Amino acid sequence: MGAAGNTGIDGPRKRRAHTDIAYHNPLIKQLRDQQVRVASRDKKLEHVNRAERLLAELDSSRSYPYEYLCYRITEYRPDSAAGVAVPGKDLAHDLRLFVEGRFRFGKRRR
Repeated sequence: MGAAGNTGIDGPRKRRAHTDIAYHNPLIKQLRDQQVRVASRDKKLEHVNRAERLLAELDSSRSYPYEYLCYRITEYRPDSAAGVAVPGKDLAHDLRLFVEGRFRFGKRRR
């Protein structure tokens, strides 16, 4: 195949490799996956901005309740995952992935 054929094949692989990066906390990955599936482009961008603000405020030495994190990103308080806390260090890692992945999906999805 020519260069155009290789580009078509490599593009999805690169995108898939990015989305397969391991999240430290499955709840943050689940939140990201859910937002990718159901949120409008405008909501995704709004959530990205909130996640970036939250990331800037994190203290890696403390833990954060998942309900608080979900609310800060989506303005929704989940009934599930009550009492689950996410360590700040893991959260910083996962929010970076969340922001990078969500921004990418938000730009491409129409």
